[in-house]
Amino acid sequence: MTTRSLDNQIKMLHFQLKNTHVCVDIRYVDKIISLLQLEPVPNSPPYLAGLMSLEEKIIPVIDLAMRLGMHREQPYTIDIPILLCTYEAQQAGLIIDKVMGLVTINKQNIQMHEEFNSVETPFIGSVTLHDDLSLLLNMNHIFPLNINIDLKNKKRGDK
Repeated sequence: MTTRSLDNQIKMLHFQLKNTHVCVDIRYVDKIISLLQLEPVPNSPPYLAGLMSLEEKIIPVIDLAMRLGMHREQPYTIDIPILLCTYEAQQAGLIIDKVMGLVTINKQNIQMHEEFNSVETPFIGSVTLHDDLSLLLNMNHIFPLNINIDLKNKKRGDK
């Protein structure tokens, strides 16, 4: 494989939100963890599942399906995956439903749609994987986190 063909490849994490297949650039995913104890945050947006303490950091945990306007009918289980993501120096956990695996996508196979031309759209394109359409997550839509709480100054045990 030539350097030129490698430059046309993107490694993505393929996952599922409800019945929707989604991919995110692997550069933004630090690791995948299981659900930890979440501290609820009063008067927060409905998509903020809570805060978790991980490696002495307080990290907001976002229900990605709810953030994208989907409803969650079932409560979280202990084995639900959380993508620990970093984007432009902000870190958050993103609750998803199922990890499908790592995929390498040729940039030429990404289909851009007029609906994806806005910064406000949650997706930047689509691609066909294993005969299913997968949407490519727009991290600009998820971050920056517009949560009206002071996460930087909150320490474990603070009320």
